[in-house]
Amino acid sequence: SRAIGNQFNELETLFATGEALEALARKETRTQYSAAAELARRIAVPEVEWRSLYALGRLSERQGDLARARDLYERSLLVAERLGRGRSESSTKHSRDDLYGDAIRLAVGAGDLTRAYAYIERSRARALLDVLSTRTIELASPRAQELLESELRAREVEIAAARNVDLGLPNAAARLRNAKAEHAAALAELRREFPQLARFFTLEPATLAELQRALPSRTVVASYFVGRDSTTLLVITDTDVQVAAIPLGMAALAERARVLRATLRAFGTVDTMLADLSQLFAQPLAPMLAHASTVVILPHGPLYHVPFSALSVQGKPLIETWVVASALSGSALFDSLRAGPRAAPSTIASLAPTESLPFTRLESLAISGSDAVLGAAATETRARETRSDALNLAAHVELDASDPLAGAVMLARGDGDDGRLEVAEVFGLAQVPALVTLSACDSAGSDVHGSEWIGLGGAFLTAGARTVVATHNRVSDLAAAVVMKRFYREVRRRPAGEALRAAALLAREYFPHPAHWAGFTLMGDFR
Repeated sequence: SRAIGNQFNELETLFATGEALEALARKETRTQYSAAAELARRIAVPEVEWRSLYALGRLSERQGDLARARDLYERSLLVAERLGRGRSESSTKHSRDDLYGDAIRLAVGAGDLTRAYAYIERSRARALLDVLSTRTIELASPRAQELLESELRAREVEIAAARNVDLGLPNAAARLRNAKAEHAAALAELRREFPQLARFFTLEPATLAELQRALPSRTVVASYFVGRDSTTLLVITDTDVQVAAIPLGMAALAERARVLRATLRAFGTVDTMLADLSQLFAQPLAPMLAHASTVVILPHGPLYHVPFSALSVQGKPLIETWVVASALSGSALFDSLRAGPRAAPSTIASLAPTESLPFTRLESLAISGSDAVLGAAATETRARETRSDALNLAAHVELDASDPLAGAVMLARGDGDDGRLEVAEVFGLAQVPALVTLSACDSAGSDVHGSEWIGLGGAFLTAGARTVVATHNRVSDLAAAVVMKRFYREVRRRPAGEALRAAALLAREYFPHPAHWAGFTLMGDFR
């Protein structure tokens, strides 16, 4: 390949040879991967560049040079994060998620929990961008669309300028400085006018220090990252950070979560399963929870399907003692907290389109009285145009097994709409109430592996809601009606997190099985 000047074939040969030598533990491995990384950089093949750098990091780690390994993992991530998942994954066995996991593990080993937290947040942000990039999100605000496109163009110019510096082109350094300044200005403008969109559509997570400054006292944040072989847990308060390694990896956890979810749906016996998961994922929180009133869960992967409210610490379900909330990421939590306390709702719209769920109609009447929108009047357009302080949607949700953005809450059809308010459409809503409750099965996330957290709940938060109550599993319409009726009674006079806790505990008195009350989760601002 080199003799005939075919650099792409030469690159493929270098990398494939490196993989073969690595499998044989040959000393020539580093030379091959180094050559592949350099050639990939020169001819702009970032897929091979980041994989080669990752391989060099693994070699350094095996040889005990952890500082060099950490540096190589960071360099590899900076390249990999520029690519979507479709371009950063291939048939090789070392994925970008593995790279994040290794970078997190070495940061923890070095005692650098700030860096470990940053890697976890970057992995969440990149995963969301991967999903959003699969289709065009039509934003209702032309200004928001304009600023997003401007930031994207500026980012691409900066990436191209950085490559020119690598190639040693004339005046490249000056052009890179200008490109960085223009990108920073575009990002600052987007953040100033549309802070939530900026957080969800760019790879710019909040720092650990920023989150800690925003946290109320007596609040504990549990941030999980599920790796191939184990799970990393960071337990965060406004003054401290602790770390725990949990000996359960992605495949084993996914199977446990699948069985638990199926058993909950069948109202089967789950005590042993919950006890095992409690020991692994809740008990490590105990020391930091001693003086706390609220715990905010930042789940990852299959943990999105685990009902943390029903997990126990010292023999009691978390919800008995603490307010239990969740967030899509530490950055999303930071944004919701820095906005100031949410006002109690004075106007509440409740839509119940489905005749086959009789208790949803009673639920809506109990919440909104004569203003409840029922049956054929509860259209998608009506939901889109709601301008109340709070919105309750008591309806079916349909998930798409292959596309999380196609999941939808099923409303009545109206003129010009199909009755399906899809996740992708929610992202583009011009205005949403500060409080949204999705009184429907599986309304918090999706069934798509790797994108479990992409669902209607997160979409409403991105579109501007401050607080969303949704579900992580199937719930009966009777139990949902009990929870929502009490929640809206309580939320007028106490914080949203406390209101949901009171409502779930009431439902637990009538319906003890966790399937009836533990699937409800509060996302966003719990105050």
